[in-house]
Amino acid sequence: MKEKLLTILILFCMFFTGCGEESPQPDEVEEKEKQEITIAVGDTLSLLYSDVFEGFNEQSTEYYITVLSDKSDYNAFREKIMKEIESGKGPDIMTLDFLNVFDYIAAGYLQSWDGAFSEEEKETLFLPGVFGYGMYDDKLYGFPYQWTVHVLISSSERCNGLEEWDIKQMQECVKNTEAKCLASSLNGMDLVNSAVLCDKTNQDFIDWDKKTCNFMQQEFYDFLKFAKTYEAKQEKTSFFDDKTGVNNGEEFGWYANFAFCNMNYYEAVFGGEVTYIGFPTGYTENLFLNSSCENKDGAYAFLRYLLSEDVQNMLVKEQVDSGAMGSFSIRKDTMDYHIELERTARQKMSAFELFGELYGNPAMTDRQEVQARKLIENVVFYDHEMSEIYVCTANALYGYFYGEQTEEETAALVQQAMEEYLRE
Repeated sequence: MKEKLLTILILFCMFFTGCGEESPQPDEVEEKEKQEITIAVGDTLSLLYSDVFEGFNEQSTEYYITVLSDKSDYNAFREKIMKEIESGKGPDIMTLDFLNVFDYIAAGYLQSWDGAFSEEEKETLFLPGVFGYGMYDDKLYGFPYQWTVHVLISSSERCNGLEEWDIKQMQECVKNTEAKCLASSLNGMDLVNSAVLCDKTNQDFIDWDKKTCNFMQQEFYDFLKFAKTYEAKQEKTSFFDDKTGVNNGEEFGWYANFAFCNMNYYEAVFGGEVTYIGFPTGYTENLFLNSSCENKDGAYAFLRYLLSEDVQNMLVKEQVDSGAMGSFSIRKDTMDYHIELERTARQKMSAFELFGELYGNPAMTDRQEVQARKLIENVVFYDHEMSEIYVCTANALYGYFYGEQTEEETAALVQQAMEEYLRE
């Protein structure tokens, strides 16, 4: 009995004393070392997102971000990063600046972001269509983190009250004005690509479901003539007469980088109501994930932090408070918050001068909010297919706008290029 009791006492002492060793005190336990995630960005982005990088490093108990950037010699820095990626090394995350996307995906230098957010999260949290540019072979290689939108803006009067138009209506409206070009930044090739080749709602020339096309028709010949007549000429790119500062009536509208904070300016330019009418196209900025990234969970953690509601709202508030144009969030709820700020916090916006007259810059009105929301709903986000179409038809269109090709010859070449693309 004594031996059994002695054994129990020995075991009891071993359990609480660690076989005679002192138990470590809480302040003696080593803090788990954070794992590094590297991200290569342009110098501008490193400054704009400095609070985001710092915030992630402060709140994360497992990871920290190291930002790779170089404002002294950007080209040399870019070449260095690309060589590292091509050698199977390089940063874990990078922006598009450092990539030949199609080549890098084919070579296996990039891995997808699939799994960073669930399909349900992507559908409920983010704007529809915003993932188009980063999708390749049904995998998401480029995850968007912000976007901008280009849209043709003009007076409601010049658009005959239309709030949207097809290409026939567009040609008619422009021809009925004294306009000498459609927009100050769209050349003929851009017009054909934006209004015809990349408009998937128009089945007149391309049937995307059947993968067939027909450019050998009068309607396309007529649009080529229109684009050549009303394209922006290199020698005339300003909407206004630079010497007098007066709207000289030579432009119909312009292909603008739209911003909420500029809506009052657009109205002042046109002397009243404006229409955001021409093929609004959204362009996303994307983050890509290196195949050599060994800590995918850490990269995912940073992406989820960056695209969280708190961080996205913080970035929008900084933008509105500073009066900067900036970009838009891909989150639906943050877009609502952005509009709310423009309606309540814009009193701080400074006035602007136009044509020698000083204009106030009041908060967003009810009508402007309706216009802004409608514009966002109708944005078609630029995707990799659009860029491929631009490349495959470039030679055919170049020969027309900068050479001696006829409309019929150009249509035949576009037909051939698009048939090859649709087959592939």
